[in-house]
Amino acid sequence: MQVSVFGARGRTGRLVVEELLRAGHTVVAASRRGEAVGGTRAVAADPVAGTGIARALEGSDAVINAMASRPGNPACSSLARALLGRTGLRYVSLGGAAINHPRDRKGPIDRLATVVARLVGGAAVTDRQEELAILMGSGLRWTMLRAPYLVDGPATGDVEISDERVPGLRLRRGDFAAIAVRALTEDMMVGRAPFLGG
Repeated sequence: MQVSVFGARGRTGRLVVEELLRAGHTVVAASRRGEAVGGTRAVAADPVAGTGIARALEGSDAVINAMASRPGNPACSSLARALLGRTGLRYVSLGGAAINHPRDRKGPIDRLATVVARLVGGAAVTDRQEELAILMGSGLRWTMLRAPYLVDGPATGDVEISDERVPGLRLRRGDFAAIAVRALTEDMMVGRAPFLGG
């Protein structure tokens, strides 16, 4: 499978690329500067400016969004919006536990953590929330993985997944990357926004 990874040069994005290559996939690394990562083909693409996206997706079966949005740079919602015409495309987004989904049943501590994350994360959280709204109304075969606090470290394989509540306070980046790659080929993950914890 050929997978376009947006945000491939970030801390989590690099691990996603490593996991994909280890699993035998072909990887297109999409970034604003078009810099390659490992054994990837590099493409310059900027979802906010609307440039390079078609080229980054050329020949790809799936997309993994490992980008981070910033104030004035709504990269995640811009990418989701740009893909709306690509019905059936597999799309996995790496979001955070502060993103709300209608099926959530967050407890008091998780609700408080969401409020704090929204205050601290501001534009990044707002943009991811917008991305989820776009995905839910789209024809994409989407999944948004929602992680709590990310810590550096390799995958342990010890990850709990829940559609309703945050199952842990932290998650290793290696586990986040491994679950993202696994989600690409698991039909039961399509149309879901599960929380992860480890």
